[in-house]
Amino acid sequence: MKKILISILITLICAGLFAQEPVLSDGDVERFILTFPEITEELGALGQSLENANGRLFLPWTVRTSEEVKRTFLDRGWDEGYFERVQLILLGFSLILAESEMLTVMPDVQEALDEIDSTPVSSYFTAEMKKQTRDMMVAAVRGMNQALYDELDSIAPSDMEKIRAHKDELTAFLKEL
Repeated sequence: MKKILISILITLICAGLFAQEPVLSDGDVERFILTFPEITEELGALGQSLENANGRLFLPWTVRTSEEVKRTFLDRGWDEGYFERVQLILLGFSLILAESEMLTVMPDVQEALDEIDSTPVSSYFTAEMKKQTRDMMVAAVRGMNQALYDELDSIAPSDMEKIRAHKDELTAFLKEL
């Protein structure tokens, strides 16, 4: 659960980069999948690499400002807007993974709530403590869910559809990096 919270916080920081207006063209995700293996090799040769923060990949700011890196993208069919579109693909994919993690952890959350509910009231665990513990857990999960869905809502639905359509390909590709 801590990993999910950290991932969501990192995503929140990056979300301000994008508006809800569609950003991706029809072939952008496919171009990303086809060109990024070569691009990452060339980035490495130029002393650049994707940044990894808690399993989330990001392009460093220098990728946007370096003329050599810009040429690497342009030579592979990207235009001047490559930075925003690649960042959006990485962010959207990260949100898809976070959403999947949240769904995976929900049975554990329910199990913990059931355990709280079934624990008898005692002088060590009063009715008030029991209620507060349950309320805090529910509030934390709701907060994480709300943050995740707010972030998903910050990306145009058509862009998320394009990214979701290639989830398996992106998963296979990005796990290799």
